[in-house]
Amino acid sequence: MYNWAENRVLELCEQLGFEPKKTTAIDDSTHHIDLTVILDNKLIGIDVKGARRIARQDSNFSYHYTWFELRNCNGLKGSLFGKAMYFIVASPNGWLWIKREEIAAECVLRYIEHNNTVEAGKAWYSKSRGSSVIILVPFTYLYSIAHVNWEDEQLINKCYANNKQESN
Repeated sequence: MYNWAENRVLELCEQLGFEPKKTTAIDDSTHHIDLTVILDNKLIGIDVKGARRIARQDSNFSYHYTWFELRNCNGLKGSLFGKAMYFIVASPNGWLWIKREEIAAECVLRYIEHNNTVEAGKAWYSKSRGSSVIILVPFTYLYSIAHVNWEDEQLINKCYANNKQESN
């Protein structure tokens, strides 16, 4: 089952001639690859990360942070340790192309440094729920490491345009 974010990135990749293909449910859940694309004459995997709320009860998507997964709900390696070359992350500035290995390394270091010391809802806060472990990453950091930023009015209008910004 593909969500709006994955379908939108698929459309954008098609428009740019990247020859995107949806992966199987097994590739998605095991390897954390949503789509494959042709980039620089190579077939690469990408994992699409849609807009996120800080807490489930929040009515708006976050303008400041997004979650990344160290361990999934089954206690297995999360998407940070999947086989995708890039994450394509929804942000208030558009779709950010982030190298998975780069963000994975930073998240592991921050998790080690800050586990149980950061206030909930702040940068680099991590939490466990059941077997899963996730970490809250600031967009300011993601903007600084993004290899590409695709501006996208559809993303902004759907997820950010009518939302009131949180005060974090």
